[in-house]
Amino acid sequence: MKNIFGINCSKMIPQDKREIDGKAYRTQKLPSENARELEDMQDRGEALEKKAKLPLWMTIVMYIGFIFFVCCVGGIGENIGEISLSQMYSNAPWAFWGGGAALLVSLGLFVYGRKRSKSVGESAVAAEFVQDVNQMVQNAKQALQIPEDAKEMDVFLFPYRVKKNGKAVQASFGAKFINKELYVYRKGDFLCFTSLEEEVAIPITSFIAIYRINKSAVFSGWNKTEPFRSPKYKPYKVRMNNYGMFFVKPHYSIRISGSEGDFEILIPSYELETIQSFINCSVF
Repeated sequence: MKNIFGINCSKMIPQDKREIDGKAYRTQKLPSENARELEDMQDRGEALEKKAKLPLWMTIVMYIGFIFFVCCVGGIGENIGEISLSQMYSNAPWAFWGGGAALLVSLGLFVYGRKRSKSVGESAVAAEFVQDVNQMVQNAKQALQIPEDAKEMDVFLFPYRVKKNGKAVQASFGAKFINKELYVYRKGDFLCFTSLEEEVAIPITSFIAIYRINKSAVFSGWNKTEPFRSPKYKPYKVRMNNYGMFFVKPHYSIRISGSEGDFEILIPSYELETIQSFINCSVF
């Protein structure tokens, strides 16, 4: 069974040729004029993000400085109780001076990075970019005829690659899924899932069941206005690790069966009520 929003990212498929596995359900794509506007916004966003971050060499120096400081402190700590601090200083003064200097450099770069990010975020260029993005979103919604009462729902995209034996495996070494926010709405006898790039419309009669998957889904990206630790989402026990990857258990498979074959749409647990407001399917 394929994920409608599965994307084959195998090397033999050029990036600009990659499409969702459920493309048979696609009813329209963003017009080329709007697509160029969207691409321009993405380029501008990446440029702003790059400007807000420390240059790579500074980031490397910051981390090396901190690691060197930790090593110095660790070395000093191992000898506490065996020899005095004065004796340690006499034996290795570089550990004290070098470790302290490394900490100051590391902290200085960290503070500079925070100020740089804040400065860019509060700049007139960033404010203009936000305004332009909002206008671009409105233009795309009009072009795709997304209704104003459409609900915003998180859906798991599955980027995968195909091994020589034909088995599909996740494309990245981190999160298995990309958490994509889609507009969901009824259009006659169809339920539409629409990004700012394309619309997928599935007959209501094709939805046959919802299955609970009692495994953690590892995904990247948090789209909601409220933080994942907020009271609204706390009951769902969403977690984040040190690498910025999110975990949620359980997640749900919305099963679809029709003339195009058998498919599924995967969603996090906190979107179950949203999908149930559109379709009347039993949960197993």
